[in-house]
Amino acid sequence: MCFAFYEGMNNITKMGKIFGVVVLSLNLIFCGDIKEGTGGGSYTVVKANQEITLYIPTATASIQADDVTLSIAVTDNAHLSHFEIERKFGTSSNTSFVYLADNNSGTFDDSNLANGTYAYRVVAVYDVQGQEEVSEAVIVSGLNVNAGTMTTDDGSGSGSETL
Repeated sequence: MCFAFYEGMNNITKMGKIFGVVVLSLNLIFCGDIKEGTGGGSYTVVKANQEITLYIPTATASIQADDVTLSIAVTDNAHLSHFEIERKFGTSSNTSFVYLADNNSGTFDDSNLANGTYAYRVVAVYDVQGQEEVSEAVIVSGLNVNAGTMTTDDGSGSGSETL
């Protein structure tokens, strides 16, 4: 399956009737299958008679108390401009992802979060005709805002307890 993207098209008309279509310039041809739900993947586009492979990003998350760290990867970052990090509270399809930040480092820290479940996704923005590819959502639950160590008095005058 192939799709062609044109920068502009104009109809040739005479007395209100269309006689033909003029294509101004062919910018991009997409050929291939995009595999969804695989946690990554790639597809090929053709620009100026050159095949360019673009990759769908993957993301994993780790939790430390009320902080989440995302690790972001693409198979090859050629033509990658940057990543955009998005988050939403909960997993409902009625809740929209919101933009958090641009990122070029491969990791992203989201700090001081409230207890609850969050979903993150990563958008890989490419320098090929503004192509963007979105990762699968990473669901983070089990945030424990009260985690840590506090000093307690157990009657002996000192002590500590891990919460």
